[in-house]
Amino acid sequence: GLTYAISPQLNVFVNAWRESNNFTSVSQQESNTHGWGLNWQPSTQSKLALSRTQRSFGESFTLNFEHKTPLTVWHFGDSQDISSSTGQGSTRQSARDYLIGLLGSAAAADQFLLANPNFNPNTSITTGFLTSAISLQRRQNLSVSLLGVRDTVTFLVSRTQTSRLDTVSSSADDLSASAVVRQQSVSVNYAHRLTPDYSFGVLVSSQETSGTTVAQATNLRSLNVNLTGRLGRRASMTLGARRVVSENQMTPYTEAAITGNFNLQF
Repeated sequence: GLTYAISPQLNVFVNAWRESNNFTSVSQQESNTHGWGLNWQPSTQSKLALSRTQRSFGESFTLNFEHKTPLTVWHFGDSQDISSSTGQGSTRQSARDYLIGLLGSAAAADQFLLANPNFNPNTSITTGFLTSAISLQRRQNLSVSLLGVRDTVTFLVSRTQTSRLDTVSSSADDLSASAVVRQQSVSVNYAHRLTPDYSFGVLVSSQETSGTTVAQATNLRSLNVNLTGRLGRRASMTLGARRVVSENQMTPYTEAAITGNFNLQF
């Protein structure tokens, strides 16, 4: 690989390598791979990261753009890459883990959380569907955060398109019943800092999933309310309540829960 700094604000890079995989065949297949990208930060308020790689299965890319003003944070992301995570049904994960998958890296998620100090990274989010083999996933997302002295409101719109990459596997999942599974979600997160140690948050989200079969058409709506605070220097706690409604012609369900977490650092 080679990286060149055109200016203090603009870096470009190219790379090449040889890889082998058995994504689309029983035996290992070798291929030459190459890519390029750039990182541009014209000011302390704006930055752009772009990379593009030619792989054996096609093209993977990442685009992340962020712009900050005194009262807002804007972010747009678009990526396509391999997804090797597998699991059955909807999965529940923390907001930070969700942001890592959405923005493409832990560093990008941590930067988002740093710019939104009232955003609770432990908020529980429901997402996902049945996958049992390696897939190719395209993610697009747009978020806008409105920043106040003690309040933060974040609007997030995302779209995901997933198709099976492993054509050899005979495992049964949603992608064996449908060539493509599409998900669209909208969420609004409100966070209020009650005191320097305590914050209150509300997350409202809606996610629509569609595929070839009727069973894959699902509308998932959720409401999460939580209170987070520190109990001294080494302890913290989170109290939460959630309500989830899943509309599906085959297996609809509703959920109501109260949760509590206590963390102690030694």
